[in-house]
Amino acid sequence: MKQILYFVKKEFDVDFKRDGSIASIFAYLLSVLFSVSLLFKNKHTPVSYSSVFLIIFSFTSIISSYRNFIKENNDAGLWNYVMYSPYIYILGKTLYLIILNTLTGFLLLILFIVFNGNLIENIHLFVLNIIGLSVGLGALLSLMGNISSKTDGNFTLMSIMSFPLLLPLLILGAKLSIAAVQNIPFTMNTKYLISLFALDIIILLLTIILFPQIRT
Repeated sequence: MKQILYFVKKEFDVDFKRDGSIASIFAYLLSVLFSVSLLFKNKHTPVSYSSVFLIIFSFTSIISSYRNFIKENNDAGLWNYVMYSPYIYILGKTLYLIILNTLTGFLLLILFIVFNGNLIENIHLFVLNIIGLSVGLGALLSLMGNISSKTDGNFTLMSIMSFPLLLPLLILGAKLSIAAVQNIPFTMNTKYLISLFALDIIILLLTIILFPQIRT
């Protein structure tokens, strides 16, 4: 466990020391949200409000994950290969991306409300949805990012391979985010929450099982 936490700390240190790495995510969110506010002029419907949030969140997660794996093509990738076992590496990388996606999601939520107003009636459900999506995206993108890093960082390959599991993840996320905006009773969304976190567990297990085979 200490090795995993040390790996996560190292990943944050590396990303924060890279010029413009974290700042570029913040700048990207500001520019996109400003454009969205000009386009919709605070006249969102519940569907458009939740859908735009979900689209921005998923694209931001994919981009930030891809940027993190770019460095695996150089000496950093060789260092990780030598110093860490496959399980320590993939668990550390997955935990790092889950934390990064969760923080990005909360930052996006705050900025989204600032630029577009607050239409969210059930904030607790919305936050649970962000956490569930962050876990699923973190696990999925850590596996696919490692595969794409072995093909000279092919972003297209990463996107295509992620799609079969990314699609049901986003569908469940869309249902829950719309329900949170429309304040649909929590009991009616229990099945979607269970499905979302069950899918997270499946993706995590696939990542842990498949990665050692890919690495060797």
